[in-house]
Amino acid sequence: MAWSPVFIANLSRSARVTFEAQKVPTFTIVPGAAGLSVRSDQISAGDPAISPGAALALSAQSVSIPSFAVSSAQWRFAVCGIESGRDIATALPRGSACEILARQHVGAGIIAPERIILGQSRDVSGIGPQSIVSGWGALSLVISRPLARTSPSTNDAALFANCQDAGNSLALSSAFNSGATSLQFASAPPMQRETSATGAVLVTPVSGADPYIVTYTGVSGNNLTGVSASAIFGTTRTNAGAGSVVQEVCFINKHPVSMALAVLTSTGTGTNGSADTLPESWGLAVPESLIDVQGFTDAATALNASLPSGSFLVHTVETTPQGPPLTWLQGELSRYGLWLCTRQGQITIRAALDYYRHRPATVMQLDSSNLIAALPERSNFDASLQAEAVFFTAGADPLIVADAFILNEAPQTRPLISTIADGPKITTSPYV
Repeated sequence: MAWSPVFIANLSRSARVTFEAQKVPTFTIVPGAAGLSVRSDQISAGDPAISPGAALALSAQSVSIPSFAVSSAQWRFAVCGIESGRDIATALPRGSACEILARQHVGAGIIAPERIILGQSRDVSGIGPQSIVSGWGALSLVISRPLARTSPSTNDAALFANCQDAGNSLALSSAFNSGATSLQFASAPPMQRETSATGAVLVTPVSGADPYIVTYTGVSGNNLTGVSASAIFGTTRTNAGAGSVVQEVCFINKHPVSMALAVLTSTGTGTNGSADTLPESWGLAVPESLIDVQGFTDAATALNASLPSGSFLVHTVETTPQGPPLTWLQGELSRYGLWLCTRQGQITIRAALDYYRHRPATVMQLDSSNLIAALPERSNFDASLQAEAVFFTAGADPLIVADAFILNEAPQTRPLISTIADGPKITTSPYV
């Protein structure tokens, strides 16, 4: 949830602020003591006093285009008092998921605290009664699956742990030949897919033919049903005899923004928001409350607006486990000019393309109506200027692409002679 309007309005006023650090309450099994909240002020007989010394600091996340490099944010702040230093070391040991809250004191009232930093604790250090707490930004939480579990069913260190031959494949009990629409096994297939979506499997024929990927739409008993008539992703479907190995493939068919949201939130249980649709090992189980869901929706809507109809749809496919998850996810998103970042204490997404300024290309037809047979000779070069002429696109304001193809010249150099003065004029709002 974004910051409240009252909190945002008070940012421009002289309000006293107390910072509080605590474990993210949505994570239950992480290092540190539960229930401790450490404040940046000293509670005394008078009003709370802002922590002296090191103030709150958050390094800006930087993006470089076109090399597309994203650096994660870091943060630090100070807590006062020996007790606070002791408590912070107990509550937020290195590596624990944490949040920093800002509590505003306006007049005699206190505004409800808002999360301003989400991340992972890195270090607690200091001299005397003041301790400096520092950490990594929100994206550190998705370097690997952030929620520790006592008995994980899959490898927590990688995405798509089940997308491999070992322990998650079955041999065909019957031949899979031309025209067949089902893959038959001797026991229930362990392959997983997105909820109510098409799944995919990798078939490795015993004959030695090249492996190929086919899709399926359902499971019936020991069979995968609705198998596609042809293979996908440049592979070729061939006959596969009994004993051929079939393994799970990670197959996500979504808008890239929706794919990222599903990977971030999916738990395999469908209980972590509407995007929790992927199998357990395909998702990172980041609590939906830590995700700027509306920001993801807005980004997808804005990108789809550049299409005459429908929406962008891409296939994401993996046949092996991928890790670290953040590296994989950022790599996939970079194909489409997208990257993860943070906004108002939540993980969100942004597009590199400035879709508000992007306009479709216009082709100008050259014919007798816009070609001049000859131009008068002229020379108006002035070495003291950096440009000889400035060109403008003449059109209506606001710019209408269909009408804005006429190029008019505005003289820039001196001396100005009559042949130029009597030349084309700009009659509408200029666009450089």
